[in-house]
Amino acid sequence: MEKLTFTTKNTAPVDVFTVVNSCNGLVCLSGYKEESSLIVCNPLLHEYIKFPLPSNKKWGDFAALGFSSVTNEYKLLRIFSPDWRNYTNNRQAEVYTISSGVWRSIGNAPTDKAILPFNSFLHGAIHFAPIDSRGSSLIHSFDFEREKFQALPPPSSDQALPPPSSDQLKLKLRSNRGGISLGVWESRLSYCVFDVHATKFDLWIMKEYGVQESWIKALVVENMFPTERSITEFYEPVMYLRGGEILTAYNDRIIVSYNPKTKTFKKQK
Repeated sequence: MEKLTFTTKNTAPVDVFTVVNSCNGLVCLSGYKEESSLIVCNPLLHEYIKFPLPSNKKWGDFAALGFSSVTNEYKLLRIFSPDWRNYTNNRQAEVYTISSGVWRSIGNAPTDKAILPFNSFLHGAIHFAPIDSRGSSLIHSFDFEREKFQALPPPSSDQALPPPSSDQLKLKLRSNRGGISLGVWESRLSYCVFDVHATKFDLWIMKEYGVQESWIKALVVENMFPTERSITEFYEPVMYLRGGEILTAYNDRIIVSYNPKTKTFKKQK
């Protein structure tokens, strides 16, 4: 088993940061003021490790933490463009194996602009989907063992999502707003389809990994906004709990749990 040496600290290693994703209980962070590094934290033990990004200037917007169960190694994935003038079409990928301490080029990456869901690590791979309605309808994944990108089919009835409203196009879209959100529910890949106004979503489950015909609609969450709201308000599924509840982030500020049986939301302290 690979040994990771953490630094103990009672607070976050940076003042302002964004949460990238989670893998095996570890959380990957990216600091706004420290763009030259990614941070892997153990929230239970209040420990962290910093990993430097390549020193040469590259336009990157995607990173992820993953684990190879075959080699027992944690790895970091980074997608970037060497040239900002060709930012969307010329996208490359690098992998940092934590035991080696070296970033390695692995070639071309999917050209779709995407934001990684917090909890989408399954079967040794992270899963993500385009946030641009003009992009691919396929689900992208990256296998940390083979260090390869591959595509998975979404539910066939939802490949053509309704176009976003003009108000939504003015927003800085996330992977789920006015579109879809990926996750892991009961050890299976999940696929949430949001309506245009983000007031409801359908939760699909892939019962047999990689098989399009195995998608089933497991849950429909409606009336997410019982009172009048602003177009900038939204719920984002973060994690599916063992008890059946769905942990969501409200407006990126408040954690709220949703109980599918009672169809109620509860603010978490």
